[in-house]
Amino acid sequence: MTRSFARAIAALVCITASACSNGALPPESPGSTTPAVSFAQQLLAAPKRRLCPDALPGEFQCHGIVNELTIDIADRHKSCLHLPGCYAPSDLQTAYGIVRPAIYRGKSMTVALVDAYGYASAARDNARFRRVFRLPACQRSCFEVIGQTGGPPPAAQDPGWDFEQAIDVDMVSAICPNCRIVLVEATTPQTSDFVTAELTAFKLAHVVSNSWGGPEAYSSGGPFDHHPGIVVTASSGDSGAGSNFAGSQASAQQPCSFVGVVCVGGSSLVLRNGRRIHEVVWDDLIVRQCTSGPCATGSGCSSLVAKPSWQHDKGCTGRSETDLSADADPNTGVLVAYAGQFYSAGGTSVSSPMIAAMYALAGNTSAAAPARIWAAGANKRSGAFNPVTSGSNELGAVGTFVCGPAILYICEAGTGMNGTYSGPTGWGTPTGLSAL
Repeated sequence: MTRSFARAIAALVCITASACSNGALPPESPGSTTPAVSFAQQLLAAPKRRLCPDALPGEFQCHGIVNELTIDIADRHKSCLHLPGCYAPSDLQTAYGIVRPAIYRGKSMTVALVDAYGYASAARDNARFRRVFRLPACQRSCFEVIGQTGGPPPAAQDPGWDFEQAIDVDMVSAICPNCRIVLVEATTPQTSDFVTAELTAFKLAHVVSNSWGGPEAYSSGGPFDHHPGIVVTASSGDSGAGSNFAGSQASAQQPCSFVGVVCVGGSSLVLRNGRRIHEVVWDDLIVRQCTSGPCATGSGCSSLVAKPSWQHDKGCTGRSETDLSADADPNTGVLVAYAGQFYSAGGTSVSSPMIAAMYALAGNTSAAAPARIWAAGANKRSGAFNPVTSGSNELGAVGTFVCGPAILYICEAGTGMNGTYSGPTGWGTPTGLSAL
C-alpha cells in the first residue's frame, strides 16, 4: 500500500469516526423527532477548542480539548448521554472491562493530579459530577486540593487550566470512584514549579497523573525517572506526530518520553451499550475541527532519551512514545462537570488520568510499570490489550510526513511489532487490568 493511499484511507476513517456512524447513533423511529440524536449530531459537527495555548519556552501546556456546547443531562432535547462525545463513567468502565473493580477496589489508593494554577470550584464541580452519575460521594477526607509545596492552593486562576483540572478529577472519579484524590496545583506552568509539585505528589500518592507536556529538552527525567513505589503517567500530546517536527523524525514530548513515565496516547472509541465496536487512532488532522490547529494523539521517537532495555522495537533508537492508550478523541469523548454545567471533553488529558486510575484499581505501585506494559504487549496470548491497528497521526500542520521508513510505525498503526505496537496508541487500550 502506498503512503498516499494509506492517508486516503486514514482520512476516510477519520471522517467516518467524526460522523459517528458505525451504528453508534440509534435509528429514528417512525414519527419521532429524535431530539437527543439531533443534539448529538450538532455536538459532533461543532468546532473543538484547546484549553491551553502553546507553551512558552520553559513552560508546559495542558492537553485538554473542549466542545463549547453545554449539555443538559436532564433535558432530552440537549442530551447525548451514552453517545459518542458524551460517555459517562458507566460507559468507560464497561468499555475497559473494569466494572467490578470500579465498585469494590481503590479504597486504599491515592491518585495525585498535578496541574497549574488554582481551581476554586474543584470540589463543588466534582461533587456535581459524582451526584449526577451516582458515584460514591467524596467527602473532605478523600479529596484534597493543595499548592505545589503542600500548603494552600495558589490564588491565581486560569480558565483553561481550571477546565483541565475538572477533566483530571472527573476521569479519576469515573474509573476509580473509591480512590482518594489529591489535586496538586503548581503556582505556574513553568518547569521548576511543576517539578516542585511533582515531588510533593510523590509524597502523598501511589499513582501520579500529568495531563500536560512540551517539546523534549532533557536526556533524563530526574524525579520523573526515580520514584520507587509510585506509578507516573503522562499525556502524549494532542497535535499528532508532526507537532515537534525534527527533520525526518517525529520527536517525542516530555515528560511522556522519560523512561520512568507510562506514556499514554489516545484512541477514537465508538461504543454501543458500553461495548467497544470500533477503535482507531485518534486523528482529526484532516477534518481540522480544532479551532487552534490540527488535533491528534501525539507520538514520537526521542532524540534525547536513550532506548530503555524493555523496549524492543526496531527503528527508533531512542525512547519510543507511546506505551498504551485510552479514549481521547473529542468526537468520542467524555462528559465533564465544570462551572455548574456539563461539557464534552477530549484530548490526551482524558486518557492519562483514566490510565492512572486503572493502575490504582490494579493496586500497582511499581515504578517499573512501563516495562510491564511492554512485556504484556509482546505476549500475544496475554489478551491484556485491545490492539489498535488502524489509523495514523502523521500528517503535520504543513502537510508533511514526519516518519521515515525506519520509524513508520511511530506514526502508522498496524506497522510495528507483531502488527500491533504503534507510536500513536502503543500496545493498544486496556482489556481489564492484567497489564497494569
